[in-house]
Amino acid sequence: MIRTCLAMALTTTSALAAIPSALAVEPECHANDKYVVIGLEKSDDVGTDFLVRNKATPAMKVACKFKPTDGDFAVGGPDEPLWFEALEGDHLVLTRSTGPQGMLVVYNLAGRISVLDVDAEDVVVDPEGIAFWQPTGPGTAENCEQFAENEADGFGSVIQVSSRFSFTTDTVATGSETRCSITQ
Repeated sequence: MIRTCLAMALTTTSALAAIPSALAVEPECHANDKYVVIGLEKSDDVGTDFLVRNKATPAMKVACKFKPTDGDFAVGGPDEPLWFEALEGDHLVLTRSTGPQGMLVVYNLAGRISVLDVDAEDVVVDPEGIAFWQPTGPGTAENCEQFAENEADGFGSVIQVSSRFSFTTDTVATGSETRCSITQ
């Protein structure tokens, strides 16, 4: 009986060891002429940690391995549910979210600094910048057509303004178009 249990335990351990490494989280890489961004989804939390590596030349090949080396710039960490959106020139565009509403986070990689961290929805990235909707205040019965419906369904309302972040100036310009959106 003891021999049978020991044989079963060894067989189970061997079988577990033989599970393919496809179950392990593999890094995801994004590159342009200046940088390689290596992202590794967190196994014990929500989001992704990122390493940013400078490229010496546009043609330089960098292994897609999440192993910090001298000169790397780390983005993310505990309690940072970050997700990759785009790499445009010197800008790394991320979202921070654990649900439907989230934040738009932009890093200027040349300066190694965060240049934008705002509530945002419907983010669209292009080579010149980012279009998004940014909240300006609560929705009310006076400024939101669907306010009563949202409230009846157990949701809130928020007024948002169309906005645009410029990669050239690292600034946000707000537009004149507004809308009322549902919130949790």
